[in-house]
Amino acid sequence: MAWKRPPRAVKLCACAGFRVNCRTSEAVSPLPDGRSKITNLPWVIDESTVAKELQLESVHLMNDLEAIAFAIPSLRTGDVHTINAGAPVPTGTIGVIAPGTGLGEAFLIWEGSRYIAHASEGGHASYAPTDETQLRKWTFD
Repeated sequence: MAWKRPPRAVKLCACAGFRVNCRTSEAVSPLPDGRSKITNLPWVIDESTVAKELQLESVHLMNDLEAIAFAIPSLRTGDVHTINAGAPVPTGTIGVIAPGTGLGEAFLIWEGSRYIAHASEGGHASYAPTDETQLRKWTFD
């Protein structure tokens, strides 16, 4: 199936003499088996369907926070704002959180020579107060 209107990036690549044959995109949801039901929307996205529609050899969907987490090791000192000072642990696990329509979470684990990002659906957890102060915050309206 031909594109009715090729995406701008595909046009730019064609002008530069490159052929687009794969794509990675992020989705705001869990992605079992390359299929995503978008959180807070009635949309379903499937890797094989997108590849077919865009005439690409392959498409890889990943969780949106997993995509953000992949960029964390590239951040420079000036890109980061310290919230709670401490001593970094070389090659330690890195957590990533991002409030939005929910609470997106991901983490990075050192795999010998580089960090690998992993999605987490921790933001789908409920708040469970553990003392009176937290209970008052939970019931505050």
